[in-house]
Amino acid sequence: MKKKYKEIYNRVEKDRLDSMFYRMSDDEPLRKVSYKGRTWGIWPYGEVKLTYNESRYYCLSQISEIKTDDDLTKAHDNDELHIHYNNWYEIRPIEDKYFNFVESCIYDEVFGDPYELDKETLDWFIELEKEHIKNVRKSNRKKNRRTI
Repeated sequence: MKKKYKEIYNRVEKDRLDSMFYRMSDDEPLRKVSYKGRTWGIWPYGEVKLTYNESRYYCLSQISEIKTDDDLTKAHDNDELHIHYNNWYEIRPIEDKYFNFVESCIYDEVFGDPYELDKETLDWFIELEKEHIKNVRKSNRKKNRRTI
């Protein structure tokens, strides 16, 4: 089994780490990595709704004057940008056979930086999956004992 962490691709733009620069997409994650024989991605989730100088926007990348995270901070600090709804990042396994862990809410954590998709985070998720499997097995054993 390959254990090495490898970035497969990365669509993160330089100096644009905030998730509001990216639209939610079910098709392709912002970043995709392989680790321990598996593949994960990180996606922006949620609706973005912004007002910048009295105009409405639904993605930060639509505002030509705001090109970087620093520009975002300055516009917000100067009261030029009002954030009504913001999005966030979530990590998901790519392979369908691991989707049951997503359905079990193991992957419901919110992340603020696309580079949080790293070895340490993935090791943490793998441990959560193992704990979930153990708990499901324990619960099934208890159910089986009650039916006997």
